[in-house]
Amino acid sequence: STGAGTYGSGRIADLGPGLRESQQHLIFGAGFGTRLTDRSEARVNAPILDDQWLGNLLETGVVGVAAWLWLLGSFYRRMMRAARADETPRAWLYAGLAASLLAFGVSMVTYDTFSFIQVMIVGFLQIGLAGAALALRD
Repeated sequence: STGAGTYGSGRIADLGPGLRESQQHLIFGAGFGTRLTDRSEARVNAPILDDQWLGNLLETGVVGVAAWLWLLGSFYRRMMRAARADETPRAWLYAGLAASLLAFGVSMVTYDTFSFIQVMIVGFLQIGLAGAALALRD
C-alpha cells in the first residue's frame, strides 16, 4: 500500500488517491482514454492502475461504471434465469456463460482488463454467443 502515485505502485496504494481524483469529475469522468500511462509517451499524466473499476470511474465517471454494472448484472440475471428455466443440457451452457462473465466483472478489480484486448474480445464473444444461444432456444 506504499508508494501511491508512483509508476506501478499497486492496487491498494492507488485506491485512495484515485478515489480523491474521481471527485473532480464524478458524474462523467475525465474522458475515456485521457489517462496516459505509457512511459514512452512524453505526455504521461497518470499512474498505472491495476483496477479496471477505478480506471472506469476516473475515465467515464459514475455513469460509465453504472453502465458496466448494468451490462454485467443484467447479463448474469438473464442467463441464470434461462439456465433455471431450461431442463435440457443447454442449461449448463447458460450457467457457464453467466459464471464466466461474472468472473470477468470480478477480475476487473484485480487488473486493468481493458489494457489486454484479448480479454475484452473474449468477453464480448461470450456476450454474443449468449445472445445467439438465447435466440435459438425458442
